[in-house]
Amino acid sequence: MDFAEVKAIADRVLGDNKVTKKEWAELDAAIDADGIFSEAELQLIQDILKMYSRGEIEFEDD
Repeated sequence: MDFAEVKAIADRVLGDNKVTKKEWAELDAAIDADGIFSEAELQLIQDILKMYSRGEIEFEDD
């Protein structure tokens, strides 16, 4: 999956500032679809974790 598709999924998942386990699994599968983690994908994951640490998003149970 190319990065534009992964980014679109991430934007949708993060749209309400809440990430469910199902959404995280979907994003994880999209990132891992080609079996290679690109620099852009790694940066995206780091950005999401930074958003979490700043309280900008929450991880929720489904």
